[in-house]
Amino acid sequence: MLSIVLVKVTTLLSGCGGPLILYNMLKPRLDDTIAFCVVFAPLGLMLFASMDLVEGEGGIAKTWWVRLQLFGALTVLLMHLWGAIVLATEAVHRADHALYVMGIVIGIPTAAGVAYFSQRRLAGARAPHGLSSPIEPS
Repeated sequence: MLSIVLVKVTTLLSGCGGPLILYNMLKPRLDDTIAFCVVFAPLGLMLFASMDLVEGEGGIAKTWWVRLQLFGALTVLLMHLWGAIVLATEAVHRADHALYVMGIVIGIPTAAGVAYFSQRRLAGARAPHGLSSPIEPS
């Protein structure tokens, strides 16, 4: 229970990093609503799919939900890496630089962790029945 709350909170805080930088760069070029949906949809996938991190019954719908979570986590991870490159190479210091850095520092491990656990869930779903847990020596 506590781990799910931690994932949700860190996912929300990670929206202040790379996704916010990308949103601020897309806002002058696109409508605000479209830019918001494009940038924060992967965060939403990561956030809502984190409700399914606990082990439970599998199924075709759950497998697709975990795939969407993995897609969201990898997309957010790429946004954070891109945001870190933008902040590192930018000559002008932004007013909200500390907010971006905090979001990137929190977001990279969160997105990587969610991607890792999503991938493990998918690997467990593809394993034959009863072989999803590691074999322990007797």
